[in-house]
Amino acid sequence: MTRRFLIIGSQGQLGSELRALFDGLQREGEEVAYVQADVEECDITDASEVRRFFSRFGDGELRAVFNAAAYTDVDGAEQHFERAFMVNAEGAANVAAAAREVGAPLVYFSTDFVFGSGHVAPIDELAIPDPLSVYGRSKRGGELLSMANNPRCAVVRTSGLYSRWGKNFVSSIAGYAREKGRLQVVSDQWITPTPASTLARVAVEIADDELFCGGVYHATPQGRCTWYELARAVVELLEIDAEIEPTTAEKWGAAAKRPEFSVLDNRRLRGRGIDIFGHWREELGCFLGDGGV
Repeated sequence: MTRRFLIIGSQGQLGSELRALFDGLQREGEEVAYVQADVEECDITDASEVRRFFSRFGDGELRAVFNAAAYTDVDGAEQHFERAFMVNAEGAANVAAAAREVGAPLVYFSTDFVFGSGHVAPIDELAIPDPLSVYGRSKRGGELLSMANNPRCAVVRTSGLYSRWGKNFVSSIAGYAREKGRLQVVSDQWITPTPASTLARVAVEIADDELFCGGVYHATPQGRCTWYELARAVVELLEIDAEIEPTTAEKWGAAAKRPEFSVLDNRRLRGRGIDIFGHWREELGCFLGDGGV
């Protein structure tokens, strides 16, 4: 029997990688299918529209729903907080409720920015969130509302997402380095950059399971780095002649406050035997070597 999935936010970084992954599985002969929807097909901030969109699916017809739709402008959210909460929290609640009504498990993608200050070691799924920014609070709201509206919900948190599609740190650094030749990058915030392609594979492993196991998962590669170290790695691996200079978050003066340390520990993925990530630099090298930017 063909397993059928629904991708909400199908044109974003993660939605695009999910589509590419399912296309590849189909070419390999796997009995999988997917329905894609972006804002034009299903505006998740409109509860009635979401219900109408989901009404086309029969009970149990969908193997799982991936909610990859998000307002991701971290600094912009400080000013446009209503929009951030409308998409990341209220919209997430609408999708979760609609998925429950058609008997479908849900995967909601979240962020390391739900955590605040004070961490010095990798953060596992039992740690208590304490977001510092509007964006982080909106995504934390989305986590809580998704789980409240659909008991079969997996929240998948990640960090420093990058891909072949859309705007992200890795592609931006490559472009700016080629254009300007000299950049300043924050060196006092620790993260683990994550390729959306590997994250998509992990998410499908979680979702494509008859014994769906919900709850919170952390999903990032091994190791850690600062944004400065990541920028240097991008320039070195692409052999771009550019100078990367370190600066502090205080001097950079971004509108939204970020955690100083938001490295995640994939404890639950390891426990389930689906932690397929390599080291962050290895993952980055594979991505750039395949012509990612």
